[in-house]
Amino acid sequence: KIEFEIIVRSSDEDPNESFVDSGTYLIGSIAAQSGSTSYSDRYHRSFFKAVSSPRNLVAASFGKILLSANPNPIYCPQSKTVITANLVNLEGDQVSDELEVTFNSSGGDMNPKTALLFRGETTSALNYDWASPIFTSTVSASTQIEFEGKNIAIYDAIPVTFDGQFLDDFDSGLKPGWIEHPKSSPGFSRWVVKEGKYKTRETGENESINGCELLRNYEALVNIQKSTNHAEGDYFGLILRSPSDLNNATSGYYMVRVVCFSCEGTNSSNHRYRLELVDKQGSFDSILTSVDLEPSEFSFLAGEDYTLKAIVADDVLIGKFWKSSELEPSDNPAETPKQADPPEPARNGRTIKTSNSSYSRGKIGLASNTSKNNFDNLVVKPLS
Repeated sequence: KIEFEIIVRSSDEDPNESFVDSGTYLIGSIAAQSGSTSYSDRYHRSFFKAVSSPRNLVAASFGKILLSANPNPIYCPQSKTVITANLVNLEGDQVSDELEVTFNSSGGDMNPKTALLFRGETTSALNYDWASPIFTSTVSASTQIEFEGKNIAIYDAIPVTFDGQFLDDFDSGLKPGWIEHPKSSPGFSRWVVKEGKYKTRETGENESINGCELLRNYEALVNIQKSTNHAEGDYFGLILRSPSDLNNATSGYYMVRVVCFSCEGTNSSNHRYRLELVDKQGSFDSILTSVDLEPSEFSFLAGEDYTLKAIVADDVLIGKFWKSSELEPSDNPAETPKQADPPEPARNGRTIKTSNSSYSRGKIGLASNTSKNNFDNLVVKPLS
């Protein structure tokens, strides 16, 4: 977008000799071309602002700049995109003159800000620090070309979007970036995609992380299905605010997990589970809050789809677990479970919530200590 600020001055001075209008013009504006940016006189001035998003402000008879960004959009953890400016004349041919192009952006760091054209093309780079999880910067480029003895300014602008969202449905294997812990031996992976679902084939603590280490606030959810009944102590979970590599971690992370704490016998309707929010450092777990999932209220059956969700917003942590065919439970634990109130159906899922400030940013991941858990449709959405 382009923001305009227009100042209109009256043609005549105010007849009242005691009237004084004082202020300053924007540095670089036409009104300040004389060198002075301040004014104090008897003229009246009106200020107007407008926003426009043109593709190109150039008259076609002079030629034009064509801007492009690669990649666009940019997904975290990437933090840079290359901006290319091509200058073409009226016929669409590249201009060979060594003209200087000035790059600007409404956000992020543009480097270099000026560059010379070579065979009608030059580049710059836009870097972003992921201060906001979703951000669109307007990138512009301008130069001057000579036309009939006059220097004519030409300009182009494009939107460039940085998006912290992460998706993996595992239908076509794994997206790049997954890091396993413990580290796999060469030629062997502890985690595998099978029939469009992601699972570990090992017992014991197994984690696999991905996503953006720079993100602070986000929600993550994943579908989970157990292939058969769990044994006591079996669990699965979502990792939150993880360091970049758990194999070399010096700090911990959060986890929302579901653990079977009473799974004796083959009758799964009697098995008891617990939803937990955990501060995990190495092999040490500190349970921040939890709730028991009573079988009479919440049955967890093999072959059925369930959803595990976590929300991290500053120091607030929320964990949810529910059957995917039902409605998502409330963010307020006191409102879960919720009985049917026709026409509103029952919400049998549960929510837990707490506050903790141990970790402020980090990746997401999946955790399981058994091969019975199948993960699918992982979605991470940054919170604005």
